[in-house]
Amino acid sequence: FSSRRRHTRYIGDWSSDVCSSDLAPDGEIVSKTRKTHLPITAGYYEDKYFNLGDTSPLVAEFEGARVGTPTCWDQWFPELAREYGLLGADLLCYPTAIGSEPDFPAFDTEPLWRQMMVAHGIANGYFVAAVNRIGIEDGVTFYGSSFISDPYGRVLVQAGREESAVIIAELDLDQKRDWLDLFPFFQTRRPEMYRNLGEKKSPTP
Repeated sequence: FSSRRRHTRYIGDWSSDVCSSDLAPDGEIVSKTRKTHLPITAGYYEDKYFNLGDTSPLVAEFEGARVGTPTCWDQWFPELAREYGLLGADLLCYPTAIGSEPDFPAFDTEPLWRQMMVAHGIANGYFVAAVNRIGIEDGVTFYGSSFISDPYGRVLVQAGREESAVIIAELDLDQKRDWLDLFPFFQTRRPEMYRNLGEKKSPTP
């Protein structure tokens, strides 16, 4: 997969869409999704120059595996992760650019970033491949640490924080079936009890 941006000219300003594309081995683009969620905090004011995505989650078939490709800030939302689980995803790939917090430079979010996506894989029975950049830009130190995890929550391989790397893992897709047979989350969920999930609201004080 690759991360692409499509730019659109508006009167007196620039705006753009953030898209993730799934590429087949021959280079054909087989699916494309626009970034659903945008961060709005220091160092990551993407709402100022990106549009909210309006494409529904989808999965693409790759040699027997169903792959979904949400983008960056989308990784913090369990609702979207569950949607991909309901679509039967075997693997979620998250192209990402995340690093230090300018207002809290001593706060290292890398462990939380990783744990969040690993938890998505556990809750939905799929593998996760998270790809993050390195380097420093506009006061943000990007912490790399790209990884691949399995449905059991095991990190199979992880890159470092400062060097470019290529990471590879062999994925046994039968693990998804075995895990969800043992912990049948989808069979026992009760969506009628989650009425607030479909509403845009803040938690009750």
